[in-house]
Amino acid sequence: YREALAMILEEGLQNVFKRHKVCSDALYSGLSAMGLSPFAKEEDRSISIIALNYLDGLEDKTFRSTLADKFKVLVAGGFGDLKGKVFRAVSYTHLRVGCMGEVSPYHVMRTISAISATLSMMGYDVDAQAGLKTAEEKLKAL
Repeated sequence: YREALAMILEEGLQNVFKRHKVCSDALYSGLSAMGLSPFAKEEDRSISIIALNYLDGLEDKTFRSTLADKFKVLVAGGFGDLKGKVFRAVSYTHLRVGCMGEVSPYHVMRTISAISATLSMMGYDVDAQAGLKTAEEKLKAL
């Protein structure tokens, strides 16, 4: 805890908040540009956990295991009524998709790349370049 607090104080609390918000906006925008839709309405979205609806026919367990095995990006599935319908991504090597802790532009771009590659491997036509370009534009705010 002391080391984490020292890192936050070194960066500055307002800078940490800004980085998390910008990275979250970049993930929402980039993944949306690829054709994924956020679960929550824009005014209700979290900046720390990003939940996205699955594309029609996408098998939850296969998607998450492929993403983990091939790209070392972990995403959590939905639970309760949302099991198999949404995934929660955490944006660094462990995906929920979360924008917390050490999340940086690198993690955002890597996460978008891994998700787009996994979807392509599973036969989905996604526009990875649109996702990356959109996210990159949002990340310029840092």
